[in-house]
Amino acid sequence: MNRATKILLTIGGIIVLAYPGIAWVTGIAIESRIQQSEQRGLDQVPYLTLVKREYHRGVYRSTEIATYGLRNPALQTVKTAGGVSLPSSVTITIVSNIQHGPLPGLRAPALAVIDATISGPSALQRELFGALG
Repeated sequence: MNRATKILLTIGGIIVLAYPGIAWVTGIAIESRIQQSEQRGLDQVPYLTLVKREYHRGVYRSTEIATYGLRNPALQTVKTAGGVSLPSSVTITIVSNIQHGPLPGLRAPALAVIDATISGPSALQRELFGALG
């Protein structure tokens, strides 16, 4: 084996061995950014509260389950497009599946890719689906 091949194999080996550590550190940074973003949102919306938050961090993937309480007495007078009244107090659960690392899901260079699902009362889910697609 010539010297250039040995150097390339050594560099490749270092990258392969360092990837889990880089993914772990990226996961910590993403968790911090998500928490900061959630706190900014809660500070800006007085009728929204964080009821429960679970964060499970893995090396390459993490999962966040956040339940929010939405309390707005004015919602009792609001009718949806389907003619349904929204309750004045609801809870919404957002489940986020987060892939992190230098190449999350081995798709593209990024800090993270997040897929989220929202669940709550069926009337609210229909309205959110209509608004968000």
